[in-house]
Amino acid sequence: QELWAPGAGPAYSHITVYLTDEQFSPDTVAWLVSAMGLLMTAGKCLIGEVTDLLGGRRACLLFGMFVVLGQGLECFIPTRSSAVVCLSLLFAGLGLALSTVGFSIWCRDLCRGDNALLCKIQSAHMVGALLFSPLPGILADGTGSYQPAYLLFALLTILAVGLMARAYAAPAPNRQHI
Repeated sequence: QELWAPGAGPAYSHITVYLTDEQFSPDTVAWLVSAMGLLMTAGKCLIGEVTDLLGGRRACLLFGMFVVLGQGLECFIPTRSSAVVCLSLLFAGLGLALSTVGFSIWCRDLCRGDNALLCKIQSAHMVGALLFSPLPGILADGTGSYQPAYLLFALLTILAVGLMARAYAAPAPNRQHI
């Protein structure tokens, strides 16, 4: 769960700085980030529907792939391609619903609905997001761009999705220890 923290919290909260740093106008950035926020809201409803239809494992893997695709495309924001920017924010926005609603789904599916564990997972996520929040700025100061931070976020998200898939593949008796 801590691996979701950098890709969800700092990645989303620094996207405005990243886009502005890449010379997008403030008006364009405002529209793009607003659209991403609306997509995150829609994603929360959609992940619930997909979970009901396909089950938690498939829904979480699908939305995990959305985040991976979105954050992978965010690495190409410096190309200034409108298609790349829009697709990156579309997929990241939809997929980031997993960083909120996903915890409840994982807890239900993998931890027998243990609400105390859900609180711990959510707390760990918040601590991770807080600890990683300076990372994009630190990397940008050192490299001159926010792009390396978004590459790191994409890599961490790939790792997180892989670990999530592994957790879902584990035999049921072992799941309580996740």
